Amino acid sequence: IPSYFDAFDEIVKRGGWVIRMGDNKMMPLPKMPQVIDYAHSEYKSDWMDVFLCASAKFMIGTSSGLYTLSYLFGVPIVMTNNFPAGGSYLSRKDLFLPRLMKKMNGGRMLNLDELMASPYSKGITDGMYANIFNVEVIPNTDWEIKSICIEMMDTLDGSIEYSKDDEKLQETFKAKTTAKEVMVGFPDISIPSRIGKDFLSKHSNLLLN
Repeated sequence: IPSYFDAFDEIVKRGGWVIRMGDNKMMPLPKMPQVIDYAHSEYKSDWMDVFLCASAKFMIGTSSGLYTLSYLFGVPIVMTNNFPAGGSYLSRKDLFLPRLMKKMNGGRMLNLDELMASPYSKGITDGMYANIFNVEVIPNTDWEIKSICIEMMDTLDGSIEYSKDDEKLQETFKAKTTAKEVMVGFPDISIPSRIGKDFLSKHSNLLLN
């Protein structure tokens, strides 16, 4: 959770509030302005879980599954630390960040289209990646999470600007992942959501190789 604090700061700077979902087994948050640690709140309930997910301006999600509530109510999703790719359901208004992967033997970084395709797209437990696929999974950094939240806020307030280089990288990513049928069972259908632009630019070497 500390890797999300910089993103919280950016949201608060724009006048927003952050409501941290979850349960009381999670690490409590330190006191931060306009950040509510609902996971440890006396007001937590099943009904309130649904209400908050349905009424947010956008959801910063992970592949834990709670993001699907926001998705069902049409709330834009910022999907972070996403895997497996085969279990993700996102729309055109959503943004996402995959986790990078590195081969445990030799240290080769997997290409972005490679880590989103079979067999890596079908892992159902964390242990499968190390014990079966022989890869180290690398969480998103503070900066990557912050930058994709800024991208979403810019999108929602209408100030987002994508350069020609941004669009070219997105097109390349979508073409390569479509060719590998990342949308399992849907040949020739591309991933509908955008991968975070700053993340894609930073790791473009893992796309253009």
